[in-house]
Amino acid sequence: MERAGGGAGGGLLAYLPQLWAHADSHSMLRAAVLANLLHLLKVHRKKKIAWESNSGPSAR
Repeated sequence: MERAGGGAGGGLLAYLPQLWAHADSHSMLRAAVLANLLHLLKVHRKKKIAWESNSGPSAR
């Protein structure tokens, strides 16, 4: 994912809508797009949870 640009998949995330449209008649490619999007969301969620747990209640 980092090879596509952006530490958190930023480059790939920007490219996914275009790839989705291009894969109109290719269900396996669309499945790969969805798998990558889910992976990015899971990574983002883990990073957000880790950041929130490190900030503690005093930061809120």
